[in-house]
Amino acid sequence: MLDEYEVVVNEDRKTGWFEHNEYGDESAGGLWFEDNKLVDYDGVMVLPKAVRAKLEEMGFVVDEDEFKLPY
Repeated sequence: MLDEYEVVVNEDRKTGWFEHNEYGDESAGGLWFEDNKLVDYDGVMVLPKAVRAKLEEMGFVVDEDEFKLPY
């Protein structure tokens, strides 16, 4: 599951992006952070579980209540 997406966070740790390894930009988007917490994303209606898991593995907080994530 974790290898489905490439997830990149820029050196400033304020922005990043994700892209599905097979579907490319059909399942991709931007990421925005404040104080190691995901505060916004775009490109998809629901943040993929694999992207959330990778971000958490990288030390970021993803608040499922804030984004109404279905898991």
